[in-house]
Amino acid sequence: MDQDREKREQNGQLFLRFFSSTRLAVILIVVLVLASILGTVTPLLPGGLQDYHVYTSWWFVSLLLLLMVNIIICSWTKFPAIRVAARHQTGPFETAFVHRLKLCRHYHFPMEDEKIVPLLSEIMRAKGYHLEHVCAPSDHGSGRQLFRSEKGNLSRFSFYVTHLSLLIIAIGVLIGHIWGFKGVMQLSVGQASDLVYDQRTGAECTMPFVVRCDDFRITYYPESDMIKDYLSDLTVLINDRVVRSQTIEVNHPLQLQHFKIYQHSYGQHAFDVQNDSFIVEIEDREKKIVLNRLHAKFGQKYSFDPAHPEVFFEIVDYQPDFILGVNGQAGSRSQSMNNPAARVRISQESEDLDIFWVFAKFPDLDMGRHNTRYKISIFFPSGGFYTGLQVSKDPGVPFIWVGGILLSLGIFLAFFLSHRRYFFILEKTEIRGHSKTRMTLAAKTNANQLALEQEFESIDRKVIECGGERVE
Repeated sequence: MDQDREKREQNGQLFLRFFSSTRLAVILIVVLVLASILGTVTPLLPGGLQDYHVYTSWWFVSLLLLLMVNIIICSWTKFPAIRVAARHQTGPFETAFVHRLKLCRHYHFPMEDEKIVPLLSEIMRAKGYHLEHVCAPSDHGSGRQLFRSEKGNLSRFSFYVTHLSLLIIAIGVLIGHIWGFKGVMQLSVGQASDLVYDQRTGAECTMPFVVRCDDFRITYYPESDMIKDYLSDLTVLINDRVVRSQTIEVNHPLQLQHFKIYQHSYGQHAFDVQNDSFIVEIEDREKKIVLNRLHAKFGQKYSFDPAHPEVFFEIVDYQPDFILGVNGQAGSRSQSMNNPAARVRISQESEDLDIFWVFAKFPDLDMGRHNTRYKISIFFPSGGFYTGLQVSKDPGVPFIWVGGILLSLGIFLAFFLSHRRYFFILEKTEIRGHSKTRMTLAAKTNANQLALEQEFESIDRKVIECGGERVE
């Protein structure tokens, strides 16, 4: 039984030692930072990687939970020692301990200690300390007096403020990932909808309100085609009643009922090759006259030359973003109309006279067999722009704000405040037949040693000004 209990205690100690390790905390934080970078980059990657959601993956949530366990156990195991160190000391201190401190100096005063104590009290009060007399039973009758001054003992708990802030931030992140929502929607001008598509699952979701796009516009830098900003005029309706109207732009969202609506993207509606008509202009290159201007449907033949009604024009292929592959086959980089092109055929009865590609943005360029005198220009009706909106709801944001404020407070306490302690030893002595008082001044801190040294030098100068003579 004793062996089993001893084994359980050893296992418990190993568990506590592992989870209270600072090294484990550093490793977890580094891994989480790298995972966060990965989670930011993956939506920008091509292929299936862009559909992988790092922040909601089981391993990312597990890392957060493991970090929370590490913080809790580490705080719990260190609390007794920190509580003792932060406790206001009232008992005597060992003079040998004082003499071993790095900041320790000795002085001689040509006066009794009864006159020195008020001077020391005034010097320390000016620095924000209270000079306390320490009763040392072993020194009764020896003529030795011990004094102590300290401040900033609560700064030792900055460790817990920082740990608590990290816990609250982690809780906020978990709440946001579990119960939060982030979706996208696209609206044309005048269109209204309450449907968004979850970015994680692609599922269609219904919002408790309707969003209407009243206008969308793009602004450009002066004398440039470079886009400066794009804005959407939105109206939010609940039960057909307008509850909010606002112009949004990048980083300036509309907020309503814990939802935020961001200006996410924009685009132009693609040309529908099956339902929309091509605008075609056919010119006689020799006579330099326009023979016909017509609205042509894909795959249909049209007679266009009054002088030759037996000659027909037909659109046989279309690519919205034309590219010629390595195998010589025409294709499209994307569905955006970045380089729209149509392949046209000019035929007479059953014979093909010409077949070539025509480019909307490069009307003087054609590609393929072109022997006839006809020049063809293709135009596309404007599909109009749409605005891309991102709708998000994150109930963990208040926790992250509170955690961020506490983290700032913890960092301030850790770097700008410290637990400083001063020790004074006064004892009577005789030098060359003259009665003097020997004083020892020493100081110690748990952090910010440089600031303590500067303060110590300032107190040293004040002691000398009050009649103290420094001795080795």
